[in-house]
Amino acid sequence: MSFFSKKITEPEPVAQEPAATAEPELAFEEIIAEEPAIPEAKYPENLTVIGAGTVFEGNITSSDDIEINGTVRGDIASSADMKINGTGFYFGAANMANLNVDGRAEGDIDCGGHTVLTNTGYVKGSITSSRLTTAEGAVIDGVMSLNSKPKKEEKPAPQVVFEEADEEIPAEE
Repeated sequence: MSFFSKKITEPEPVAQEPAATAEPELAFEEIIAEEPAIPEAKYPENLTVIGAGTVFEGNITSSDDIEINGTVRGDIASSADMKINGTGFYFGAANMANLNVDGRAEGDIDCGGHTVLTNTGYVKGSITSSRLTTAEGAVIDGVMSLNSKPKKEEKPAPQVVFEEADEEIPAEE
């Protein structure tokens, strides 16, 4: 007699489903045609982007908007807007239409329009701008100059010089 007994049971038969019909193999061209369309880019056409993790050293001249997510060392001249995102670092002299700083900028910045510093924005150096908006927590370590739009130069009124006549003018009767 054994202390352990093992009862062997037969497995219950499983109901068999009808065999699935195999799908016909598609040609390569048909597979390509079924690929989903590439989603549209989320950036506008006229935008220069320096990606996070990218280090760019050199000068940039552009008529497009510039977005900095990585690091840029050099001068920037843009007739459009520039944005330094939270992961972005900029070091150099820059001239642009409008500026939004969410990251860090060091150098001389000349903004012809509106400069916005968010609560995580940090600027070290000099900023010249027509308008400035700063959020609580923004840091400006340096010189800030607000300039108004240049006024049109007024021309002085022409001066009329009367010369004395040598002849006497007869009085009318």
